[in-house]
Amino acid sequence: MKISNNTPARAIDFSDIREGDKVFQNIHFQQNDLDRFRVLSGDSAAMHFDPAFASNRGFEKNIVHGLLVTSKFSRLLGMHLPGENSIIQSINFSFMSPVYLSQELLYVVSVVRVVQSVNAVLLDLKASNGDTVFVQGKAQCVCVVDGNNKDE
Repeated sequence: MKISNNTPARAIDFSDIREGDKVFQNIHFQQNDLDRFRVLSGDSAAMHFDPAFASNRGFEKNIVHGLLVTSKFSRLLGMHLPGENSIIQSINFSFMSPVYLSQELLYVVSVVRVVQSVNAVLLDLKASNGDTVFVQGKAQCVCVVDGNNKDE
């Protein structure tokens, strides 16, 4: 299912999630995204805001924060697949290539495995453009059914 910024959240019933299910969205980052992330995270490293600094370290220009890039998976996981009835139990990312402002990335979340016995979904995560993979990762989400599975 293709997602846009205006696509409403959906509460998927765990029993409806199947291996091979996917959601995807095209996303690009602008300067205001970096500025807001700087305020939120407190990360004002020159690599993200000074093109000359980044260039002197081998990059074309300043790069988008890696955690800002990966943060876009939160919406896809929490609102679309596996959806609002889930929580992230574990997640990991590998950063393959730097992301620059205005580059469009295709974010894809794919269901790899559904573990019925523990209401868990294993997912592959990827942000790419054509043949270039910027970020890849894996996540495990637990679907909370009728107030169960609380880890508090």
